[in-house]
Amino acid sequence: MRGKPTDLIPLLRRVVAIYERANGPTDESLREPIVKLSRAYFSEGRWKEAAEALERAVELSKVRFGSDHLEHADLLNDLGVIYNSDGHPERAAPLFEESLAVRARHLDPTDPKVASSYANLAAIYRRRFQLAEAERLLGEALQLRELPKAADPAAKATDLNNLAEVHRLQYDFTTAGSLYREALEAWEQAVGPDHPETATALHNWAALYRDQGRYQNAAPMLERSLRILENTLGPTHARVAVVLSTYMDVLRGQGRNEDASRVEARLKGF
Repeated sequence: MRGKPTDLIPLLRRVVAIYERANGPTDESLREPIVKLSRAYFSEGRWKEAAEALERAVELSKVRFGSDHLEHADLLNDLGVIYNSDGHPERAAPLFEESLAVRARHLDPTDPKVASSYANLAAIYRRRFQLAEAERLLGEALQLRELPKAADPAAKATDLNNLAEVHRLQYDFTTAGSLYREALEAWEQAVGPDHPETATALHNWAALYRDQGRYQNAAPMLERSLRILENTLGPTHARVAVVLSTYMDVLRGQGRNEDASRVEARLKGF
């Protein structure tokens, strides 16, 4: 909850080891701690380890519940998210489709999990540059997020950010900027002003300003993003490197070449 998965991972690995010694490596009791471990790896950007853990949880879930069960659909959806984040949309797409099919059979159409399925499929279409379909699916997801039953500030923030990205790819920078602003506000509401997700939202909006040559707008946002990430995740985290790379571009755009060179030297240490 404090945004420190680095501290969480060794604890969860101990939990899993204790369950394995007590109940064996295929016992259903392992599913929940393995899922939590996968999510911690995911938060750290450790996609391979996150996928390996969740693949194991999927198998445990299938044995326990069968393939036409909401618990299994949830894990398939989460595994698809990991594959997509790791640059394998071709592996993610069938998982999202299978998960949505199960959810459609068992859930009310306004259920928030249906909205999540729309959003995840949209991410696949965005990667394929099928932007009109991605925009449509994200629009449907965001409409559902406005319903009391489906309200989820963090999910809404993610959808807004992804819709902003779709508009950015269409060179609709005005709409993209408005959506990045909404996404930042939604993240601040969901997790607070000093959380890594808020830092990422700041970076994404600042990157749009960089692309527009609006360096004066981008620089303070990136500086705030860096402070948050360094305080929460540490100065050598992969997310810090992403923000530093954008910041280096902005510094050069401002003519601050000495500052940019210092950032570049720091990046070589990652």
